[in-house]
Amino acid sequence: MGWSITDAARTANVGRSTVYEEIKAGRLVARKMGRRTIILDSDLQAWLSTLPHLKTSRSSSASAVGAGETSNVQHSGQEDEHAWSPGRGHCRER
Repeated sequence: MGWSITDAARTANVGRSTVYEEIKAGRLVARKMGRRTIILDSDLQAWLSTLPHLKTSRSSSASAVGAGETSNVQHSGQEDEHAWSPGRGHCRER
């Protein structure tokens, strides 16, 4: 099966520009049929399999803070106290 750039991007859950960049870099194989660019399913799968694995161990500076806990985060030499906001999934200033 062959994918258009848009369909390949949707299938891989990346943006079209990422697909074009990967083709240009030679990491993703694409074919041309007239003006149309086609990516074979096997080439898309091969490209996806070359992506690095997600690291599961957390470093102390990048660890998530649980609900209600605070952490001191350095920003430009200043310490700010932040609290985890479970409803929004990000830190809010206290």
